[in-house]
Amino acid sequence: MDALEEIMAEREKIIAEGLAEGKAQGIAEGKVEGRVEGRAEGRVEGRAEGRVEGEENKALEIARNLLAEGSTFEFVQKMTGLPLDEIEKLREVK
Repeated sequence: MDALEEIMAEREKIIAEGLAEGKAQGIAEGKVEGRVEGRAEGRVEGRAEGRVEGEENKALEIARNLLAEGSTFEFVQKMTGLPLDEIEKLREVK
């Protein structure tokens, strides 16, 4: 092997090592970025689900109070937006 071939072989080796290192670094960065994005999406979804659940619980509480005061199922439905079958279940629980 002459000097030029040695230089070319060393060059190819360095390029291959650089590519492997770059690929490994890119994968690691991608994983970190994916985790960060996943956590952010999870927080947003969790907050949205929490709000919906809170609104549903508040509607149920209002429905119970209205029923306790003698309101009709139709009136409770109009005030809370709950389905009639769910309101009827609340009355049965009492």
